Amino acid sequence: HNYKEEGHMHDLDKWQDYTNELIAAMDLYGVAQAAVTIGLGAVTYETFVASITPHLDRFIRSSGMPTNATKGKQLTPDIVAEVYRTHLERDGCKIIGETSGSAMMSLQNRYSVKELKPIADVVMKHDVPVQIHTGWTATGSAINSAANLVSARNWPDYMGALLNAYPDIKFI
Repeated sequence: HNYKEEGHMHDLDKWQDYTNELIAAMDLYGVAQAAVTIGLGAVTYETFVASITPHLDRFIRSSGMPTNATKGKQLTPDIVAEVYRTHLERDGCKIIGETSGSAMMSLQNRYSVKELKPIADVVMKHDVPVQIHTGWTATGSAINSAANLVSARNWPDYMGALLNAYPDIKFI
């Protein structure tokens, strides 16, 4: 088989590198490649990438946050655009992953959708899809670890604003 798959898992602040076990399971079940993204938690993008580097041909990588440069910082459209640019151009990422893509949603708490243009420009230049996480409850996240992220009550407004302002971006 030459299956490709995308799994959805979170580390929940308990990072454990199980890359070799994942590769063994992929081999066992005939999965040629898997799309991977950093999950919500304490691990940085750089730690995650280091864990999969020996097997880069087996993974379709996506941009992720936090990074060493962004951890603990308040994000701005320019910072996010630079992270995307680095991950796409230097690291060969093919997707803006959910932890990065959700920045386009959560930044709308402080910026207008038009002020997100630096981010949109990078995404459109590279013609990559942006993965948006939609699993937030009306009171924040289901696990209460990201209460500052977009809640279900404003998700349609924020997503609608993005779709209207940037119709050429592929949101998934």
